[in-house]
Amino acid sequence: MHSIALDKQLGALKEWKEQLARTILEYYSWLKTHNMLSPEAEERIRSGMSSLKNDELTIAFVAEFSRGKTELINAIFFADYGKRLLPSTAGRTTMCPVEMFYDHAKDESYLKVLPIETRRQQRALSSYKNEPDAWIKFPLDINSPDQLEQTLKEVKLTKTVPIEEAHKLGLSAQDLAIPENEANVTHVEVPKWRHALLSFPHPLMKKGLRVLDTPGLNALGSEPELTLSMLPAAQAILFVLAADTGVTRSDLEMWKQHIKSYVHSQHKGVLVALNKVDTLWDELRSESAINDTIAKQRSSTAELLGIPEHNIFPVSAQKALVAKIKKDSALMKRSSLLNIEDYLSVDILSTKQHILAEVLSETIGDMLGNSIGVVQEKLGSLQRQRTELFELSDKSDAMIDHMLSETSEEKIQYKKNVAGFLSSQKKLQEQSEGLKETLSISSLDEVIETARQQMQGNWTTVGLKGSMRSLFDQLNGRMEEVTNQVEETRRLVRSIYRRFQDDHGFNIIQPRMFSVMKYRVQLEMLHQEAEIFRNSTLMALTEKHFVINRFFNALVEQARKVFNEASKEADSWTKSSLEPLKYQIRDHKDLLERKITDLKKVAQSRSTLSSRVEELDKHSNAVE
Repeated sequence: MHSIALDKQLGALKEWKEQLARTILEYYSWLKTHNMLSPEAEERIRSGMSSLKNDELTIAFVAEFSRGKTELINAIFFADYGKRLLPSTAGRTTMCPVEMFYDHAKDESYLKVLPIETRRQQRALSSYKNEPDAWIKFPLDINSPDQLEQTLKEVKLTKTVPIEEAHKLGLSAQDLAIPENEANVTHVEVPKWRHALLSFPHPLMKKGLRVLDTPGLNALGSEPELTLSMLPAAQAILFVLAADTGVTRSDLEMWKQHIKSYVHSQHKGVLVALNKVDTLWDELRSESAINDTIAKQRSSTAELLGIPEHNIFPVSAQKALVAKIKKDSALMKRSSLLNIEDYLSVDILSTKQHILAEVLSETIGDMLGNSIGVVQEKLGSLQRQRTELFELSDKSDAMIDHMLSETSEEKIQYKKNVAGFLSSQKKLQEQSEGLKETLSISSLDEVIETARQQMQGNWTTVGLKGSMRSLFDQLNGRMEEVTNQVEETRRLVRSIYRRFQDDHGFNIIQPRMFSVMKYRVQLEMLHQEAEIFRNSTLMALTEKHFVINRFFNALVEQARKVFNEASKEADSWTKSSLEPLKYQIRDHKDLLERKITDLKKVAQSRSTLSSRVEELDKHSNAVE
């Protein structure tokens, strides 16, 4: 009995995406038919189709342990099995992050886990996702609740290792929650697995829902990709608190460090589940008194977190799970779980559709606008040519000869302008090569490697901090250079378009312009994260090699991705920025040649006029 509202909305989103995909394919066929399908245009359409196909709605569940987060996931997604599929008992149950989705490519159910030992390698978590051999795979029998329950217990397993081994795995005393007064600890308990991937044929997951279950504050700190990559990619973050404990210090720390910055994000829903409200249900108190207590706790939580009350949902995950299993509608209503499910289905899915529409607008929208501009220009030219042909019937032979001479001169001048266009195109290519070099990943890797070696040679914390700041100063300087180069390239593109608009009356088509702003913002956010990292207690209390590895695997790797994405977009932009103008130049050349041919024929015989007008009308209809 999963959420009917969420199921319905996901189905509507899927239908919208399918309709959009059909429209894009029709546009592709139209471009091909009219000889306007360049390699760059084809790649952008392919990218748009890929965005539609692979688009998912990701909901991240974030909480400290013992807040009932996993119970909430069980209640929302797995109650149909009549038991808790994910381990959810007292204490800490989820020891590694778990991603839940459905693998349509393999069309199978499984649990894959990544050994904690992979943390020894200086590699990001994402780099392992395309390496099947790095994971241990457990098949799932979806018809056997007992087998599912037993297999999924893997996510709670731990192992005991010497503390030196834990440090080699990149786990600090803070990550392992070792009390400061226990300096003589020789062995510690660590998660057995670093990450888990759960492919499950849940109806909502089959429709593109992905759930990220995070295991607590220490895990967020020890696996920075969760906070720097996975959480930012989620469309919704559900932060789980417990009504029986209120907002604890560690809850507040997690909120401030990892979630608060998303509250006012245009493209992200942040909601808070105030779980375990059933602990406030007291048979010796009236229902209204209980509701008043819950309302006060909701209000105080909203004030403490600095968010609107309507974003906080009192809920009892445990009672909701029981209600779904026993089909107890009264208990289900009292658990208030449906309020969360309705919020996810209405608010978050509409946001998801808006985000996808924006992505496609950036990828294909401006290209479609340019195509419309080219078609309008062509239709206008055909209409003007038709009008001129009508008027030729009243012209003398001398006037027609004069018009023929003028058109021939215009064609000669046009050829010169086209030659100038080719020269400008070459200059644009030269500028794009400079931009490509500044954004070069191989060049950036040299800077990063030099910084790494410098840090490894630093013997003091002060020196290490200085090297970290120096590296981000270099990255910011490089991005500033990119900004200047992009602006120069934009000016050149505009001047090329303006020349043909002024000299030949081309319709004003606004070429697609590349903006560096979003990449500068992303880099600045990473810079701020780096400053927090530099000034954290981790710097002073942890071995140098561990600090360096964490800095590069998390922050620097993300900065590298920012430059890589900027490089791809800049390359696509420079290759496609003159496309609309190229088609206009081609069509105008055809128009001049056809006009000269028409004038020559009319000079020989006026009887060709009517047949040529009919031909133009057919051509106009074909273009439309």
